[in-house]
Amino acid sequence: MLAVNRVLDPNTDDVPHVKKFIQEFKLKMPVALNGKDKNDVDAAFGMIGSPTTVLIGADGKVVDAWEGFDEKRLMAALAKVGYQG
Repeated sequence: MLAVNRVLDPNTDDVPHVKKFIQEFKLKMPVALNGKDKNDVDAAFGMIGSPTTVLIGADGKVVDAWEGFDEKRLMAALAKVGYQG
């Protein structure tokens, strides 16, 4: 799982604020940051809203992607790639 920080507010979406958020919520997943004043990560994954869920298979290809969070859809997509957690 990878989290992507989208730059929605340049005053609070900088590296120090993101690091604080990661520590506060004890995130163990990698967090990708968009470039300064860019949405390069957004573009790479076709993100149009926040949150956007993108499931990437072991082969590096996008298995499924959608705007928002839908636990049932996520579990179905995970089952499709053989995840049995």
